Amino acid sequence: MSERSQQIKILLRREVAYKSTPSAITFAVFSVFVFFYAFECVRFLNEIRVAAAIVFLVSIMRVRLTKLVKANGDMTPEYWTHMQVLVWLNSISWSVIFSLAAYELQFQGTPFILVNTFLTGFIAASLVTLSYDISLFIPFQVLLLVPQCILILQNYLTTKDSELLPLLPAYILYFIYQLRQLSVFRNQVIERFNYELDLIESKEALIEQTTKLVHTSRLAALGEMSAGIAHEVNNPLAIISGSLQHLDKVLSRPPVDTERLLKLTHRSQQSIERITKIINGLRHFSQQSDTLPMVKTPLKEIVEDTFNFCSEMLSARYIKLKVADVPEIFVDCHPVQISQVLINLIKNAEDALGEEADTEKRWIELSFDKQPGQIYIHVLNGGPSIPEDIHSRLFEPFFTTKTVGKGTGLGLSISRGIMREHGGDLLFNPYKGKTRFTMELPV
Repeated sequence: MSERSQQIKILLRREVAYKSTPSAITFAVFSVFVFFYAFECVRFLNEIRVAAAIVFLVSIMRVRLTKLVKANGDMTPEYWTHMQVLVWLNSISWSVIFSLAAYELQFQGTPFILVNTFLTGFIAASLVTLSYDISLFIPFQVLLLVPQCILILQNYLTTKDSELLPLLPAYILYFIYQLRQLSVFRNQVIERFNYELDLIESKEALIEQTTKLVHTSRLAALGEMSAGIAHEVNNPLAIISGSLQHLDKVLSRPPVDTERLLKLTHRSQQSIERITKIINGLRHFSQQSDTLPMVKTPLKEIVEDTFNFCSEMLSARYIKLKVADVPEIFVDCHPVQISQVLINLIKNAEDALGEEADTEKRWIELSFDKQPGQIYIHVLNGGPSIPEDIHSRLFEPFFTTKTVGKGTGLGLSISRGIMREHGGDLLFNPYKGKTRFTMELPV
């Protein structure tokens, strides 16, 4: 059995349980009526009452089983077996009731008409509730109709009275009609389930593609920043190289200057730690962790990781990164994704300042505004504000003001998507003639 067929089978069984309660309650109520009325039967009164009591108990058990299935959220194989047993007990009990009543009444009078009326009604009702699965359809059709047909034939063979024989083709035609209804009804339900499963699969594919797009955007940001990253690593490497050369000189001229030696080793150790931070930042930023659950993370830790990642790149371009005091708060988030948004905003600000000749304006500032239940992270730069005519298009996918090959136009749209997935938002917020973007996050 294919995976799709197995999914349809599970959904059909779950549907049986979810729609089983109304018919079970109806059966229970009617069983009370049968228990006391018994179609005016005398000979089989006790047997009919016992069967009616069984129907009542089984119907109550079906209602309880339905509640368990709904509470569990799934129709397990064990629950399904219980459902089948209860339905078969129900149908067998009704078969006993109707067959004994028809036999005693000899298909005569108002009671028999009532029996057949209720028989037809119950079969029709069971079709709606139980015909999702053939193993539940059969007992409510065959076990109720076949005994009636046998009794009609027995009556004809015994009395040679053919008055009841027209009921046989009527029962057969009715059974064929019910089978046809079953096929149509079941196909409609399966078609609906297939449509729902297609929607789910499309949604999952869209989520997967979005995740890949976010990751691709992150790698694109890494590529754009590669020169700055190389500079970040080269600086501490140059310090280590210079320290080692000084160490050679210190060790080759006895007596050894211990204080100088310790200073050089300490300087090298600091440079190694700096490189380690850069490499860890690269590793964390590039890894595809978007599908992992959100974790409660200190905002200060996210900002520090981003600062370590960007500071040397900006310094190499003579841009000053100013970071205000970070509030001591925790946020439920994907830390890498929040860092990605920050880096995208800083990178955009760095691009905007690229042609700014005034060194006093070559700065980027991170500030924070904590409100009840919210934290606002502002990314402001010293360059001019974005022209008003493109404000409404800033977050459109593939819209960019950069030159060809400089940007994809996806950074801001993806960043806003990330913020909204975190229950926040990303807004363009002009401030005193400057460009400012604001990240909103719930805390």
